Amino acid sequence: SSGIKQSTGGGTMWFGKHAGATNSVFVFGGELYQFNMFSKVLSAADISKIAGGGLCYDLGEFSETRVLRWEDIVSRSRSGSVSEVTVCHIAIIAGELEETKAELKMMKEQFQTLTGQLNTTEDKLDAITVQRNSTQEELETVSGRLNSTNEELKAVSGRLNSTQEELET
Repeated sequence: SSGIKQSTGGGTMWFGKHAGATNSVFVFGGELYQFNMFSKVLSAADISKIAGGGLCYDLGEFSETRVLRWEDIVSRSRSGSVSEVTVCHIAIIAGELEETKAELKMMKEQFQTLTGQLNTTEDKLDAITVQRNSTQEELETVSGRLNSTNEELKAVSGRLNSTQEELET
């Protein structure tokens, strides 16, 4: 026989042509991908969800009703012109790429916001630095006047002491 034989618990299913098939009506000549058989009829909503999810939809929520799983089919030995495709791997990477792009866009927006805040803070710091420098210059001017006034006060105090000594004599 040629093809893949898969037991479903309720019987045997052949993919391809088996030894007992003499009529070409029993030959499957198409392509299968993510073929699954369920133990119950799926609702229209479930079918829409699976179809909407694309070729790589995760069927985990249907694990109790899947009697023939794609993973089991591809793990079996094969004959004929069977080839594997990596559609889901590419789709997963494409999905991850889209997520990464969205994250990158969000990070770029955050970076721009933080850059704006940093520039504002730098401007405020520059203004405060100018104000501090001006206050420092004023303090130095006042300190110079205070020293000058102190010197004048010492001179006046010295003259006052001289005058007082003269009066006492």
